[in-house]
Amino acid sequence: VFGIARPVIFDPLPYANAGRLAAFWNPGWWGEEVYTDLRDKFAGFQLVAAHRPHDVTMRQGDAPARLLPGITTSYELFDVLGAKPMLGRTFKVGDDVQNAEPTAVISYGLWQELGGTQEVVGQRIVLDATPYTVIGVMPRGFWYPTPAIRLWTARPINPTGRNGSFQFVGLVAPGNTPDNMA
Repeated sequence: VFGIARPVIFDPLPYANAGRLAAFWNPGWWGEEVYTDLRDKFAGFQLVAAHRPHDVTMRQGDAPARLLPGITTSYELFDVLGAKPMLGRTFKVGDDVQNAEPTAVISYGLWQELGGTQEVVGQRIVLDATPYTVIGVMPRGFWYPTPAIRLWTARPINPTGRNGSFQFVGLVAPGNTPDNMA
């Protein structure tokens, strides 16, 4: 329990923009259509990302399938957090559009389990029977939104989608603070 509690409660958050982050509260969930309509119009915010839990089954050759805790997100997430990869890149504009090539950013721990080499960037991994290209590896100690998350995938945002069950996290614009955004 302490191994999970320590990084969440006691250690500083592992992203540069931690002091400028705000989570959006909604009694339900946010949908893709709402996010698409508001994406560039969140007053007082420099950037807002949509994300939701997305655990996946990973298959590697003849090895047994593994369930990996994950997050699926709009391209903005790592920019909102101010998080840089150790290898490769994070998501960019176009990674979250319909029919984009499936891409994934993996945790340091998963990178080590996959061999721990630089060659993992550009390789494909099979998640839920779909090949994803690994585009980046996050540094040791990085986690979001919990230390249990092993990978992040770009979510194709459907501008007319009414489902999605998303949470929003925003980077407060300069001159504002998370406290005065309430």
